[in-house]
This record gives sequence, C-alpha cells and structure tokens, in this order.
Amino acid sequence: MIPANALFAKRLQSTFRSCFVFRGARALEFSAHVFFAKWFRKNGTPYFFLFQKNLTVTNIQYAELVSLISLHARQKGSSQPEKPLHFIVVSDFIKGLQEVVDDLAKSNPSRRVLCDTFYKLYGDVLRRMVLLDVFNGSCTVFFPPHMELDLFKVCGESGYIHSCGRSVYARELSIAEAEDFKKAISAYIKRVSRGNKTFFVVYSHEDFTRYDRAHASSLRGGLDEVKIHVEKYYLGKKSLIRVLREIQKEHADKIVLADPVDYNRHRKQIEEARLPGDHTMWLIVDRAHPGDGRFIICYDQQYKNSNPLHLFDENKPAWIAHTTLPHTLCGAMLNVTRGLWPKGGVAIYDPFCGTGTTAFEALKFPSARVSCNDKAALARLLLLDNLDFFSSSKEDLGEIRTLLEKLSNQTDSLYSRQPNSHKQSSGYDLALSLIDDLHERNLLQNTDQWFDIPPNIVKQLARTNFTQRLYFYLALRTELRHVTALERGSAQWLKAYCEEANTLLFQTKKLCDLREERVKRSVGKIMLLSGTYSDRCTISAKAFAVDIDSSSRLTLTGEDARTRPKKKFDVIVTDPPYGFNNEVSTIALADLLTGMLDVFFDSIKPRAQMVIALPDQSHSGRRIPRFATRIWVTEQILSKAEEHGFEAVVPASILPRYGGLFQPPYYWNSEKALKRIILHFQFRKKRRPGNGSP
Repeated sequence: MIPANALFAKRLQSTFRSCFVFRGARALEFSAHVFFAKWFRKNGTPYFFLFQKNLTVTNIQYAELVSLISLHARQKGSSQPEKPLHFIVVSDFIKGLQEVVDDLAKSNPSRRVLCDTFYKLYGDVLRRMVLLDVFNGSCTVFFPPHMELDLFKVCGESGYIHSCGRSVYARELSIAEAEDFKKAISAYIKRVSRGNKTFFVVYSHEDFTRYDRAHASSLRGGLDEVKIHVEKYYLGKKSLIRVLREIQKEHADKIVLADPVDYNRHRKQIEEARLPGDHTMWLIVDRAHPGDGRFIICYDQQYKNSNPLHLFDENKPAWIAHTTLPHTLCGAMLNVTRGLWPKGGVAIYDPFCGTGTTAFEALKFPSARVSCNDKAALARLLLLDNLDFFSSSKEDLGEIRTLLEKLSNQTDSLYSRQPNSHKQSSGYDLALSLIDDLHERNLLQNTDQWFDIPPNIVKQLARTNFTQRLYFYLALRTELRHVTALERGSAQWLKAYCEEANTLLFQTKKLCDLREERVKRSVGKIMLLSGTYSDRCTISAKAFAVDIDSSSRLTLTGEDARTRPKKKFDVIVTDPPYGFNNEVSTIALADLLTGMLDVFFDSIKPRAQMVIALPDQSHSGRRIPRFATRIWVTEQILSKAEEHGFEAVVPASILPRYGGLFQPPYYWNSEKALKRIILHFQFRKKRRPGNGSP
C-alpha cells in the first residue's frame, strides 16, 4: 500500500507534468488553467453551496462556510481533519500559480526539473489548498483529489446554507455554449450514475414564482434572485428550452426532466418515475461577485438544510419583539467561532437572551454548555415555552395547530376586540385584558425593542398554560407589528390578529411536516430525513428537551447584564439593546453598554472570543445613539480589554483578501428596519512579565 504522502506526491507531479501545452509555434509552456481543470475539477471534488440569503442581505455566510469546511474537511481514508486549510479564490490561484511557474521557468530548467522543483518548494502548500468561486448568493468550493468534505455536517450545522451538493457546471451566461453544457451534464451523469435516474429541475420563475408567494418574505434577498426565466434564456444560439429537450432525449435512461408545471406536483412525478429522491440536479442563475455578470449554474443537490428553527426565524411562538436576531444569523455568528472551541467542550454566554435564540442554536452542538441571562421578568417563561414547543411530540404540535387554525379563521361575530364577551375563550379574554393593561402603562407606544412586561402580568401568565399564553403572544404581535397601520386606520385589529395566527399556523404546519418525514440516520443532534428533492438535515426535537433548572447544558439567570456571572466563558455571543427611539434613558443605556463590557472581561477565560451585533444604519428614520454603534463600541471594547489585562488577537489570515468578504466586521441588512454590523474579536490574557505565562 502506497503511503498517503507518497500517493499525493505521485498524483500532483503527474498532473503537473500533464499541464504543459503548446502556445502557437512556441515550445511547451505550463498552463495554470489546465492544472486547475485537472487537479480540482476533474480529479478533485467541486462542491456547490446555495445560501438562504445573498450579499444584499449579509456577507457572514461566506465566513461561516469556510469555518465549517475547516472543521469537516478530511483526508480521504482518514477520520482526522485536514488542517490548516488555505483558502484562495479561483482567479487569484490561477494567476498566482501561472506567475510562480513562469518565474521558475526563467532559469530554463528541463520540464522534469521544473516539476520536481515546484513540488519540493510548494507541494505542501497545494496539499492544504482549497479554492473558492464566489457568487452573489452561492459559492463553489474546489477540493483537491486527496481530500473530501462531510457535507451532511456542514449543511446540518449551518445558519445560512440552503442546500449543497456537487457542482456540475458554471459558466458566465454571455459565453456559455450549449455543447459545453451538454458535455458537462453527460460527464457528470456518467461519473455518478449507479443505474438510477436523476431528477432534473430548472428553478424557473415560470414554474415556481407564481406558486411560492406564501414563502415570499423568506425568498426575498436570496432564492428569488437565482431563478431562471427559462422561456427567455439562450445558451449560445440555442434556446435553453431546446437544449433541455436535447439533454432529455440523449439521456432518457438517466435523466427525468421536471414537467413544466406547478412545482408542488414534482413529488408526484418523482414517485411515478420511481426515482430515489435522495438527490436532484438543479439549474439556477447567479450574479458574479464582484460585478453584474450572470452565471448559469448546475449543481446536484444532495442535502437541504431543514433546521426547524429556520422555519420560524424571528417568529418563535413565545415572542416579545420583532428585532430579535434571526436564527440564521445567530447560527452563523456561532459557527465563525468554532475553529477555536476547546476540545473538552465550550462554555457560551448570552447576557441578553430574549426568547432564547442563542441557546437554541447552540443546543445542536453536543459539546456546548450555554448560560443565558436576561433581567426581563418574562424571559424565563418565554424560553421555557419555546423549549416546550420545539421539543413537542407530533401529537402535541397537532393540538397547537388545531388551535391556530381556529384563531386564523375568526370573524367579528365570534371574536370581537372587546374583552369579557361570553363567546370568547378565557385565553383570548385574558390576552386582551393584559394588552389593555400594557396600553394603560404606555408600554406599547411605537417600541421596536424588547421591553419589560410588568411582574404582575408575568405572574398572571405564569398561572396559565402554554396554549392560553399563545393568545397573549399573538395579541402582542398584533399590537407591535401593526401599530402604525392600526393608528392610521388602514388595518383592523381582528384581521391583523388572524393574520398573525395564520403566519404562525403556516410555520407550525411546516414543522409538523418535518416531523412526519422518515429519519434515515442521526449524528449527534443532527438528523438526516427523506425529502422531496434530496435528503434533508434537521435538528432532533430531543436537542431542545432540556431542563434549565437541573441541566448543566443550559442555565438561565435573571440578573442585570452588569452583574458578574459565577462562571467563566469561552465565547460570548450577544445582541445588546440599542435604544431605537424608545423611552429608555440614553444615559441609562450608555451606562448599561459600558458596564456590560467590564463584566464580559471579568467573565472570559484566558483565551476567549466575543461576537456582538450592533446597529449601523436605520432605514426607517429612527435614530441610533452614537454610543451604540460599531466605531464607538469597538474603541470601548479595546480599551476595556487593555484595562482588564487582555489583548485582541488578529490571527495570520489563510483566507482570501476578497474585498473583506471573509473577515469581520460582517453586515446584516433588513430593508425595512436597519442594518446591523457583526463584530468578532479574539482575546488572550497578556503574559505576565517574568514567567512567560498568562
């Protein structure tokens, strides 16, 4: 058996020697383009990742992706991670490789000497090199022949990956040719076919957009932008429709082209054709980055991210404010820190836990121990209710679904806005009474942030069950999300209430459907389910079955964020309040933001990380206090670090310098509300003079 290192050397040198081509009448010259095509695309493995959101919304998905790849890349035949990986953009790699070889060739060595010299000097660099081809809402990742990636874990643990699989074809639309596209499809089918037919879907506006508007808000700024106008596109001189028909005819025994119908009927077509359903080839379009050139892309989807938390994102059932971190963003914020997590387990802290977003995202990692804190009296009840909901059985979810169906179809004759009607349920009646109490206290006046529910109201809610509290959560949504429309008179309260119930019903139905799918296998808290187009990665309901009173995995305190916790932490992830034009005293808020930093540095281990989301720009005219923005807070963080004996660490980068795309600060943009900036710091305790230890 040839040792792995010897096999790598043999393959690299052989590939290198085969990449010399004639350039006109001149002698043989090395071609970096040919090397890339052979080493990474033909002999290696090109993976494709489609993101939930594109660069108009956020850029943290790219840093998250390379972090997950670093964790789950393996040398073939080994269970050990391949570290450290070196990431580089395809165009930079080709340009750099060509220039290096050309410079070595100036000494006029023989081809053999040139090959041997290159391997001796740079073989170890290529051994760890992974290439990236970055688009506006997706990314192709090229692995060398000796490495492989655990796609299942990458997809299941991610925040922003929508789906992933093997890259089949990607070419700028203006230079794409029908024959090249057909050859790529043929070569891929020949390579992966095991006797089964493959479903082939064009992600077209014609077959999807007119039928998927129930998902419009989640598709905006992401999947909507990668759809194809299939009836208008051309590959060279041939219409895309004609090219697809030719492919179907030439590969009738290997490919089943999706019918040009409502995509909801695809499952029936898959069943009738007796397709395995574990993968699907998709044709999409994406824009170049940077630039506006359009690329036509084909990939073989092997996994889809079906994280149940993503179904709800900022809309978990136990709800208090609509400026909470999206689960997709919070998941990515955690993932960018994971390369430095201690092997024995990581201690995570969120001092402003709200409805538990950070806790829920961290619970999918078996090694994570999460400490949450929030001084709001209602926080504990919110966390418990959301834990109960996401750990519920199919039967319990069915009862909640039945209630929401009733609530989403009420009429004025049955449910009026006025409490104390004999036709109303006790839960609804109590909810309206509590909302009126909040109005009397002026707590529902144009607030866009978390606010304290008075203790007496919390006590009344605590005496009820989750089903009854759901009436209150929906009423609160109605008041806060529709406040200006209700004041303006463009919306009716009851109709808005039914709309909120219907939204939650739609999401709960999706969760019920997810629980109905057959579990194929589990790894830790991540499960693999059957799906329509491919297998799906999801989080087990057992991950959320945590007792916060007795479990060491999740704890909750109700202290002020300026109170020092009893534990020490490896990672702090948080989204602090920022006074979005509400009634909070600016002096009190500034004191909170400053005081919490002292606590942070008193509460972290000698090596620790901090990821913090801050407001950057308001899109609604609301004023953001200057002291809550990134420049001022960054200065404070660095100053406090120095004061507490820590120093910020900036590691040597093995990421491409690609317009800052892969390095913090990151951004997250909501077109209606605000733009957030995500800061990521690494700290270490300064060494004490004399003993060389922290």
